[in-house]
Amino acid sequence: MALAELARRLPPIIAGPVVPYSSELQNLIYQPPDYSKYRKEAFYNPPPELMLDEISRVLEQKPTACFPNPPEKKRRVLNYFVAFADQHTHPLPLFSSYAPPCRELLRRILDNSSQLQRPITIPEQLKIALETFPNFNLTEIIIILTITSRAAARNYDSRIGIAVTPSEMEEWKTAVAPFGYNENTLNNPAGDAYHFWEAVLAGISVRIKRINSANPYEEITSRILENIYRYAADLTGLIRHKIFKHEGSPHDTIDVLGFEIGQAICYYP
Repeated sequence: MALAELARRLPPIIAGPVVPYSSELQNLIYQPPDYSKYRKEAFYNPPPELMLDEISRVLEQKPTACFPNPPEKKRRVLNYFVAFADQHTHPLPLFSSYAPPCRELLRRILDNSSQLQRPITIPEQLKIALETFPNFNLTEIIIILTITSRAAARNYDSRIGIAVTPSEMEEWKTAVAPFGYNENTLNNPAGDAYHFWEAVLAGISVRIKRINSANPYEEITSRILENIYRYAADLTGLIRHKIFKHEGSPHDTIDVLGFEIGQAICYYP
């Protein structure tokens, strides 16, 4: 049995670094955004020191929906975070029910970007999601943003129930704003966007139950997972890129930024 096929049967935390992207997706994933094809101009996310303030301004406009409820299980968030759904065979019950709203959000972000003729920033993506799903709490909104952005960037989560066409993947690269914090992020705005949102979700999952005197189990498991998330980029770079020689580059700056913001918004408002 091929190593990749064997790895799919192992826990997601192992399968994620080991199983490569399918060959037909490789060229599409790593092709830079073509703004001219979609008649757009490049437009960047706020700098890291302003990102939380910009997100807070968006949340202030929707105060009734904005307190994050805890995700169902921290373990399920971890399983989602460490591997694409199509890289393993383990169930993902927390995420499968969100496929229909994710398809709607995907189209709305693409349409907004086309109308503005530029990419949509992270705070703007959040605003669109809140306006599209006014009855969802903030954690549900973040889950939808996470699934949508990852599926649109990699199309490797079909087991969750969301598939994206090659043309949508290509257009999505021009629809989400790059961070532009260093030279490695300029050509991969789609990858950075999904890394940001899944890091926000991870930050919520390890912090929300610790705000009001968490029991010892919650405190210990949350701190263990917090350390895993903080070193996720280093572990991915070591295992996926250096040991198994899979193509790609780390998103370490974006991972840290999203994770810290996820923890910070647990205290909102």
